[in-house]
Amino acid sequence: MPELPEVETTRRGLLKILPGKKILRAEIHTEKLRLPIPPEISAAIKSAHVTDITRRAKYMIWRLSNGRDLLVHLGMSGRFRHSAKKDFEKTKHDHFILYLSDNTVLAYHDPRRFGLIDWAKQGTADHSWLGNIGVDPLSRDLNADWLYENLRGRKTTMKAALLDQKMINGLGNIYVSEALFYAGIRPTRIAAKVTKLEAARLVPAIKKVLNAAIKSGGSSLRDYRDVDGQVGFFQERFTVYDRAGEPCRTCATPIRQITQNGRSSYFCSHCQK
Repeated sequence: MPELPEVETTRRGLLKILPGKKILRAEIHTEKLRLPIPPEISAAIKSAHVTDITRRAKYMIWRLSNGRDLLVHLGMSGRFRHSAKKDFEKTKHDHFILYLSDNTVLAYHDPRRFGLIDWAKQGTADHSWLGNIGVDPLSRDLNADWLYENLRGRKTTMKAALLDQKMINGLGNIYVSEALFYAGIRPTRIAAKVTKLEAARLVPAIKKVLNAAIKSGGSSLRDYRDVDGQVGFFQERFTVYDRAGEPCRTCATPIRQITQNGRSSYFCSHCQK
């Protein structure tokens, strides 16, 4: 599933392509993704162009020159394919296709169809999909004092707490595992027992991992590609995630893998307490 770095990489890639390009035609080739794509989108965005793309959590907000906003989420397997019109060949899983004024094509490709393309009908801040979303992990809102206070009353594990999108938005399984390693905290620790010092280590660890992943173009474990079709390379820098049985890069202790709430967690039993 694309996590925040993959979404941010996609957003930056789209910003190199879309602004200033008129949308000549938009085609919908599926009855629904997570929800049906509003059928009026095709006619409504014709002749418009994207003026900006912002991100909130793992949602992208496309601001259009006609005053409307599109809300886009990549779901579990979504990505955008960009190519010259003469080279474009529609595939089975291209569900939303934009033909642009520079003779290129941008196609939303989503085999599992859990993505979302919708209007931000009530204004971006009030859109129902954006309600109850926590702080952005790359913003100043995520700081040591705030994190410590928000962990104090939680009886869940640290893994579960950090995956709670109502507390911190955009963190997923990969980057939680990596950030906890850098902070020296086991994913099984009870959140309420984390100290102020540990919270102070965890905040920069989260930001460090996310920024490094964005710089590497995200992680490509299965079918993730950026807008230009390139894979991400952050998986080559994983310290614990998906490295069960391999030696810790710091102390050589074999990395452990356990299951928490149906998902795999990875950690070093020596470096993380």
